[in-house]
Amino acid sequence: MSLRYIKRITKFFYILTSIVILFLYIDISLAKSKRIKTSSKSVYKSSFTKNLPTKSTKSYFKSSFNKINKNKLYKLRNSLYKFKDKFKKGKEIFNKVKQSKTSFVKLKKAIIDKKLNNLNKAQNKILKKEILKNNRIMGKMLEKLTYKLLRIKYPEEKGYKILREVYLVDKNGKKITVKIGNKKEGRRVDFAVIKGNKLIRLIEVTTKTANKKYQILKERKIRKLRDVYIKFKNKLIKVPKNMKIEIVRELEGI
Repeated sequence: MSLRYIKRITKFFYILTSIVILFLYIDISLAKSKRIKTSSKSVYKSSFTKNLPTKSTKSYFKSSFNKINKNKLYKLRNSLYKFKDKFKKGKEIFNKVKQSKTSFVKLKKAIIDKKLNNLNKAQNKILKKEILKNNRIMGKMLEKLTYKLLRIKYPEEKGYKILREVYLVDKNGKKITVKIGNKKEGRRVDFAVIKGNKLIRLIEVTTKTANKKYQILKERKIRKLRDVYIKFKNKLIKVPKNMKIEIVRELEGI
């Protein structure tokens, strides 16, 4: 055998032994790790089983948990009741404020309306006075013009007479009065046109704006009661039943 061959064989055996040793080391280390794991598992298991709660501990935890929940529920309920009370109070305050606001607005409106009504009343009074004043002035002017026109239309040469401001009287020559409201008044006519013992026309002159309902009502009441006459120089002239007092508002109607 040569030396080279011997070296090769020794080298091979050396490698082989080292591989075997390595495998043995790995096996030993694996076995050790398994033992450690099993022991740790058993220790953990035993400790866990020791720490696990028994029936008594379970009931204790359950009761304590229920107590905690009940306390929380009570607190929550109380807080909700408090919130409800606060909400109610807030709502009441809001309603009171709203009512006071609406009442204030109504009061303000009532005051304004009252002031406006007073102003309107004052203005209406002034207007009425002005209208009455103007009506009187216009009425007098119309009376004068009407008298002139009637004299032209019914001349004295033809036997006509124009009487001014005559009252309706009864058969005894007394002025007939009727009660309207609290007053007793007679019916006066601006113009009466007669010819001999015959009555031709009864005329009342007024303005366009003047209200004559009161006078018309008086006439109706008087005419319903009895026969009506007008007086001229201690002489009575009968007013025909179908004759009404003409209310003239324009000169064209004469």
